[in-house]
Amino acid sequence: MKEPENIVPLKEATYSPNKLSGKSKLTADTLKISRDLRTKYKGQVLTVRGSVLIDEKGKVIRVRVQKKLPREIKVRVSKSLIKWTFVPAEKDKVKVKVWYPVKVTVSFK
Repeated sequence: MKEPENIVPLKEATYSPNKLSGKSKLTADTLKISRDLRTKYKGQVLTVRGSVLIDEKGKVIRVRVQKKLPREIKVRVSKSLIKWTFVPAEKDKVKVKVWYPVKVTVSFK
């Protein structure tokens, strides 16, 4: 997939993004994780780290999940992250696209 243009490195932004909505504590139930994976990770809390590409309007337009996890968990977490919204980053009073690090936890009962 081709990288979007005009992405500003986060460290060059005058103001970093600020999360408006999105849950960073998730459960296997809310993510609708399969029974097999619920059994495998029963009683555990997984920390999933990644990055989201936030556009000039504060919308997440891409997600990268960095931890080695089963594909199903990565896909479900990505679908949750894509719904997050932010106050966009700014550089010199202009709203810009940035990759922003995120961390979520997934609890398995």
